[in-house]
Amino acid sequence: MFISLLLMFTTELVLV
Repeated sequence: MFISLLLMFTTELVLV
């Protein structure tokens, strides 16, 4: 579950 949150955060950063 933690991995999912981290992945989402990273994706947002990459998107931005």
